[in-house]
Amino acid sequence: MDKIAYLVQTKADSWFTVLQSNALTLFKLLLIIDVIWLGIQAAIKREELTEIIASFVRLLIFASFMLALVIYYKDWANMLISGLSDIAKDLGADASSPSEIFGAGLSMALKIFGEVSAWEPINSVVFMIYALTIIIIFSLIAAHVLLVKCEAYIVLNAGAILLGFGGSAVTKNYAINFLRYSLSVAVKLFVMQLLVSLGKSFIDEFYLKSADYKELAIIIGTAIVLLALVNSIPDIVSGIINGSHVSTGSAITGATTAVATSTMAAMSAMKSAGVGGIHGATAMKGAYDYAKATGATGPVGVASHMAGTLGKAAFGAQDPGTMAKINSAVQAHFESFKMTGDDGSGNKNE
Repeated sequence: MDKIAYLVQTKADSWFTVLQSNALTLFKLLLIIDVIWLGIQAAIKREELTEIIASFVRLLIFASFMLALVIYYKDWANMLISGLSDIAKDLGADASSPSEIFGAGLSMALKIFGEVSAWEPINSVVFMIYALTIIIIFSLIAAHVLLVKCEAYIVLNAGAILLGFGGSAVTKNYAINFLRYSLSVAVKLFVMQLLVSLGKSFIDEFYLKSADYKELAIIIGTAIVLLALVNSIPDIVSGIINGSHVSTGSAITGATTAVATSTMAAMSAMKSAGVGGIHGATAMKGAYDYAKATGATGPVGVASHMAGTLGKAAFGAQDPGTMAKINSAVQAHFESFKMTGDDGSGNKNE
């Protein structure tokens, strides 16, 4: 996810020089037209010299300010975003990246997988559903943070062309509206940083001290509320600056519906692929233990190894639709590793 954000930022940055050049050309053209129109009006109305000079000075001051914005807009915008981010850090909110948010959910889910046991099949299936739900919720939160970041990168660069409209009194509102929107995006990033930090600190207090149903339900409920807040509060604050009103009435409902729909779809896909039910839970547990035994580290490393093991088991089974066969294949891979120390990648565990 961080790589996606970086690619968007890099590509958007490459636009700025060309767009700024065109914005300057547009600004000069509109300013010349405005000066000519000012002279025509003065001639028609036969205004006195003092009035003509006063009108020209007002035009010159406004044009100078808008020209400075066209030239230094990106620097000033970055300073604004950095300043708000520093304020958030002073309030105790770390700048969380989308990958870190997803990683927190993945780490939590992997810890739940560690509680799966073949001796408690019903509980194991429930734990799998909880883990899957947590991954989906944190994926949606990370995706929304990524969306806001990409919006900021694009606004900072592609929108620069609109500043060229500040060269004329007739079209200046386009430039002013864009500046207002840019400010709203910066504030949206600031509020998003505060919300994510607040949600993470709350969830950390309940971070699976014991993997029981009550604590898992609290974590999932809190994560759904955090998802709803991330989806609505930044837009509300942004709407205050833009002069629009954003309703929050459907935020919780929308977040819950998205999580429920995604979880049911994923569970259905898992069942179709043969990674569901009691054997699926046991296979997940076996893949998790196998990943830990090979020395896989970090949530991403463990999850990647688990995915590889389950994939090999699914494609290697004679009947990929049979859950029991996949579970057996996972256990066979694990037992082979215990005997040979070779995880199949060519690297042996000494």
